[in-house]
Amino acid sequence: MKGIRYLSKFKKNRRLKSRLITGLSLLILSLIINHLTENDNFPFSDTYRFPLFSIIASIVIGTIVLIIADINFKYFKENYFNNKITSNNILHFLLSTMGYISIIYIPIYYFAVWIHDENFSFYYLLIGLLLTLLLSCLTIIFLFAKDIYKLHKLETLNGKIDFKYNGETHLINYRDVSYIFSESKIVYIVTTSGETLITDFTLNQLEDKISEHLFFRANRQIILHYNSIEHFKPIENGKLIVTLKSFLEKDIPQITISRYKKKDFEAWFNKKLQN
Repeated sequence: MKGIRYLSKFKKNRRLKSRLITGLSLLILSLIINHLTENDNFPFSDTYRFPLFSIIASIVIGTIVLIIADINFKYFKENYFNNKITSNNILHFLLSTMGYISIIYIPIYYFAVWIHDENFSFYYLLIGLLLTLLLSCLTIIFLFAKDIYKLHKLETLNGKIDFKYNGETHLINYRDVSYIFSESKIVYIVTTSGETLITDFTLNQLEDKISEHLFFRANRQIILHYNSIEHFKPIENGKLIVTLKSFLEKDIPQITISRYKKKDFEAWFNKKLQN
C-alpha cells in the first residue's frame, strides 16, 4: 500500500518527475556521446575501455548547466518575463546563460586536465566548450520553452496597465480596454464599458508597456485591442478600414489602417484568430 501511495505522489509531483526525466536523459546522453568521441571508447573496438571519467565529468557539467539555467530563468522570470515577454528578453536570457556556462566550463576543463594528468590543449578546450554550449542551448530551449509559453499566455490573459492621474495610481486589466488614443498630447484609455480614462503616458511609452499580442498600433493616434474590432475591409489606395464594435461607435466608429501597416495588421489579426 505504501508503494502505491508513493507512486501516486510521484505522478502528482510534476516537478520531481520532470527532474528525474531530465537526470535520466542527461545520463543517457553522456553515455552515448562519450562512447562516440574516441576510438578506444567505441563499444565494438578491440581496445574498448569504459569511459568512466568522461561520463562522470559530463554528468557534473550537465548538472551545473541545469542549475545555472534554472537560477538564471528564475531571475529573468522575476525581473523580466513577469512584466513582458519579448524576443529580446528571451535572447538575453539565453545568451547570459551561455556566458555563465562558459565562465564555469573553463576552470572545470583545467581541473579535469590536471586530474587526468594530460597536457593542456586549447583546441580541445575550444571544441569541448562549443559542443557544451550547443547541447546546453538545445537543452535549455527544450526545458524552458513550455514555461515561457505559459508565462506568455498568462501575460495575455491577466496583464494590467498601471498609470497615474491626479496623483493616484490606477490599474486596468487588458480585457477591460477597448482602445487607446492620443489627443492634444494627452493619452486616453477607453474601456469596454465606455469610460474614458486620462493617463500620464505618451502613446509610445504605453505601447512599450502593453502586450503586442493583444494590442496593435493602428496609427500615430490609436492603439487597438483585439476584442474591440467588429470587422475590417480594404478600401482605396491599399488601405484598410476597421469598424469597432457597436457599443464603441459613439466615440470612434472607424479607424483607417495605412497601406504600410496593412500587412502587419492582417498578420496580427489572423494570428489572434488561430489562438
